[in-house]
Amino acid sequence: MKKMFKYLSLLLLLLPIFSMNGNRVNGAELESNDVNIILHKIAFPNGELPEEIANTGNLAGEHQDLLQEYRGLNGVTFEVYDMTEKFYEMRSGGSTIEAAQLALSQLADDDLGVALATQITATDVNGDKGVASFTLPATDDLGRDKVYLFHESQAPEVIETKAKNMMVVLPVYTEGEELLSTIHLFPKNEEKVHEEPPFEKIVVDQAGSYQFGDILTYEISTKVPVDIEKYQKFEVSDEADSGLAYQMGTLQVTIAGESAAPLYELVETESGFTVKFMDFEALNEHIGEDIVFQYQTQLVETKTETNAFKNHAWLVTDFEEKTREVEVKTGGKRFVKVDLTDDAILLSGAKFQIRNGNKQYLSKTAVGYAWVDDAKAENLVVVESGDKGQFEINGLTFGEYTLEETVAPTGYELSTTPVSFTVSDGSYTAGDTGVLKVVNLKTPGKPVLPDTSGPETTTPSTTETPRKALPKTGETKNSSFIWLGAILIAGVAIALWQKNKKNGSERE
Repeated sequence: MKKMFKYLSLLLLLLPIFSMNGNRVNGAELESNDVNIILHKIAFPNGELPEEIANTGNLAGEHQDLLQEYRGLNGVTFEVYDMTEKFYEMRSGGSTIEAAQLALSQLADDDLGVALATQITATDVNGDKGVASFTLPATDDLGRDKVYLFHESQAPEVIETKAKNMMVVLPVYTEGEELLSTIHLFPKNEEKVHEEPPFEKIVVDQAGSYQFGDILTYEISTKVPVDIEKYQKFEVSDEADSGLAYQMGTLQVTIAGESAAPLYELVETESGFTVKFMDFEALNEHIGEDIVFQYQTQLVETKTETNAFKNHAWLVTDFEEKTREVEVKTGGKRFVKVDLTDDAILLSGAKFQIRNGNKQYLSKTAVGYAWVDDAKAENLVVVESGDKGQFEINGLTFGEYTLEETVAPTGYELSTTPVSFTVSDGSYTAGDTGVLKVVNLKTPGKPVLPDTSGPETTTPSTTETPRKALPKTGETKNSSFIWLGAILIAGVAIALWQKNKKNGSERE
């Protein structure tokens, strides 16, 4: 009748329901005086913890069904304590088996004594999670059946509360009165309410604006969820606008500052990447630690009407999908070349170079700009006014710049005065109100000589040195008559002089 009083008890000390699926002990096992007790830790989502189910000591039955439906929980620490002496003392004092078990199961942690053994639940050779195995003596030196207490001393953060102490009074039999040499126990835990992991994205040391060609460093951060072991999908992806070229090979993924490369698969494209975590059991060792993704993009020259470039990141798991977006900006300015006195006259063909506040010249690179000191350097940026006088520069950081004219429009003087302009947020996208007029003075006209073959023309009012008049055609005949008249006058004068002289002599 002794075995009729021996049973397995745990939690609320429900009497075991024996089945015929226990393991019969052979002679060798009895002589070894050992019993194997296997714990199967089951984790239940918050609110799904079932009512108490009595442990039969067998693997089959309702608990086996629960193992199929819910997950085993690794990382739970169990300690086993020998309660044989205390149990029999209480029995000698008149306590019933049930009362002794209940009293011992409610002992404070400090009153448990020294643990016989400690095990942490893990994945067994069959791939089952949440398993911890203890091999213990079945009787003591006095031949008394052993009494053990199993105590959950430490559990992962995902657990709401630790499991109650479990009491095992040996020996344990099936309903068919077969002695169990291997006893299965099923401690249960309820998980905390699922909390979404944080997910952030920034530009490292972000500036107010960037120019074409700049390299930008991005950082995405999250944490290893406390319930990561129940995840089957944990992916982080990133994709940028066409003006932001992802720099392959720059991605670094770390957990608590250490490389996480062995734990994920990486897929890279021209516009971004996807990191797929695969080893969730290994991630479980990093619960609560920071996962950081750092990588670079380059702002490349591109046609844009917004001057704002966005970068998107996604966190996709079994339980949530999060997205984050950051934006960087560049700036520019639009111009129109016009006549100084009449701005309705649009001038084409004017060419300019651009300088910054440090008097450096804007130079072209393969994907953007750079600044150089040499005015004769190769690849200097030159902007030219078109048929409607329009020209522009885009892809600069916000700030002050100047235009220096190198070629004037045809018929106009070259301007030697630099034109100052400001690049700011919206200066390129402001429309007509943001267009800066750049003027040129028309080159003064040259004097126009009269055309002898045509009608008389009015000469411009200019100062010239007087010149000797040249004779016109037909003026030679007129000169002959003048000379003949002069000779006749001279002859008359001489005749009159001689006559007067003769008359004077006669009077004498």
